[in-house]
Amino acid sequence: MKSSQHQQLIGQLSGCVAELPPCLPDDVQVLGCVMSAPVFKLFVSRVRQSTKKRRKKLDITMEDGVNHRAKMLSGVLELIGCAPKRPIPKLGWMHLPEDVPCSPLFEVYKVTASDRRVGLRGHRGLRAVQDIPAGTCLGPYRCLALVPKAMERYCKTPPPHWKAKVQDGSSPKAIWKYLVDMYAVDIAVNVNGVEHGFGVSAFAYGNKTALVNDACVNPAGYPQPRHRLVVGDQNADLIPVYVCGFPFLFLFTVEDVKAGDELLYEYGIEYWDCIREMSKTLDETDRRIVNSFMLYDATEVPCMVETRKRKAQPRCVRERTKSRAAKRVCRRPSPQTDGPTCALERKLKEIQNFKIAANEEENVLLQEANLLHARFAQLAQRYAKLQELNLHIRAMEENCADGI
Repeated sequence: MKSSQHQQLIGQLSGCVAELPPCLPDDVQVLGCVMSAPVFKLFVSRVRQSTKKRRKKLDITMEDGVNHRAKMLSGVLELIGCAPKRPIPKLGWMHLPEDVPCSPLFEVYKVTASDRRVGLRGHRGLRAVQDIPAGTCLGPYRCLALVPKAMERYCKTPPPHWKAKVQDGSSPKAIWKYLVDMYAVDIAVNVNGVEHGFGVSAFAYGNKTALVNDACVNPAGYPQPRHRLVVGDQNADLIPVYVCGFPFLFLFTVEDVKAGDELLYEYGIEYWDCIREMSKTLDETDRRIVNSFMLYDATEVPCMVETRKRKAQPRCVRERTKSRAAKRVCRRPSPQTDGPTCALERKLKEIQNFKIAANEEENVLLQEANLLHARFAQLAQRYAKLQELNLHIRAMEENCADGI
């Protein structure tokens, strides 16, 4: 029941929103994570377990073996120190901020039309404003946290104003589930020796960290075959930071990033396998709608749609309104003749897009093959010179031996 109430509060429909939706009375927001009541109960239990045998103290740690661990923890504490703190309910001794600001070292940018990742052209991405050393904390992965059953209901139940936003789509619920799952991560926490799982999703709740892209040219392999061509190496990663044993996701750099370079994160084969399967449930119109939410210039839906009853109008006014609406309908183009929504035209356009993408990929491969061929020719010349040098050295050694 709670999950349906979360949909009622959703305002902006994007992976990166300016303002978080209002919280429910039982929800608690900690470090950018809006926890539902069951997830917050897990958080309280884990904190109490962690502080049971020692003095109550805020303990922020990371897993052993993480590179740049000390620097990452220092960056987390620095970002937390920049935000106003408040006492956590049921844990009066613990003071943490509701939200944590992102680092000013990176910005949102528009993926260029020449990018080899055809599916990301025109979308949003992240790039460094200045040189960023490895181990820098960029910000929390702001999200909504729900237990598995609630997350399942949340994915199946779009908000009230969703149908108005995607009215041209053939399957609004499938589009909603696709977008929520695109920004979702499964997390586990151990409480009193029992493993508990919960899910988080940044859609309608996220900040800039949710916009980090994969480096693969076509990682999902849909509709084209999947391959591992990349535009760069992974230089960022989502790593859990444990507050008294409870995990919160933060985005860190794992390699040095130069100013102007894109932040790249490897989502993993399992993630893209799920995306590939979900893509099969959407038709071409649904995919265009999904793509519209990812574009850099996408307009966001204003906060909650109000449903107010209008006063009854006189009969003459109602009749006049109906006649005007009928005239507007008559002026619309027929979808079977002069409209662009004809099924055959959509299919031809889809085939044309696939051909363009295939041609572009073929050109890229030919360029790489030419570079490799030129490199091979250079190495062959150097090897020939080395052979000549070896023959000359051998002749000189023989002359020296004859002279002795």
